[in-house]
Amino acid sequence: MRKIIFIITSASIVLLIFLIFLLTWSASSRRPTQTIVIPTQIPLTPVRLPGLPPSTNKIPVVGPHEVNTAAPETQASIREVQKLENVLPYNLSFTSSTGAPVTIFIPGKTLQTRDWVLKTEITGINFQADPSSQEYASMKQSFREAAKNVFDFLDKNGVNTKNIFVTWGDRAYEQETAEKWLQNK
Repeated sequence: MRKIIFIITSASIVLLIFLIFLLTWSASSRRPTQTIVIPTQIPLTPVRLPGLPPSTNKIPVVGPHEVNTAAPETQASIREVQKLENVLPYNLSFTSSTGAPVTIFIPGKTLQTRDWVLKTEITGINFQADPSSQEYASMKQSFREAAKNVFDFLDKNGVNTKNIFVTWGDRAYEQETAEKWLQNK
């Protein structure tokens, strides 16, 4: 008798487990599926930039490390920088079209390192992105949008962007990459 009760109980438990499995599987197969599309490439909108500033490689020099402050190009840049004395510092944070958080900071006169160059700091940009990566195109786009904001600010304050030397960061690679991206290369 114990053997029969054991067999019936075991069979009932197995049957119960089977029914639970069957109901769970049946309910999950009726749920609608959701497809998530992940874009593989960000569509980039061209950024048109006004007259570009001269390259800092074109700053006139009289010696190996001495700027010719009397040169017409240097004097023109000094005049353009002076137009900004009363409107600096300039600080703007925004999210670029690629989703990158970008901050532009142009310090006031006391923090500008030279009279003939406008020091501009742009953070949120990876100037060392691998040119073969998607990040490179995104960073280039974000930088060009930031540069457009800088040029709009300069234009609004009467600065001729073709006559002002601009540094885009403290490191040589930042300046080199920025000037390359400004040329849309």
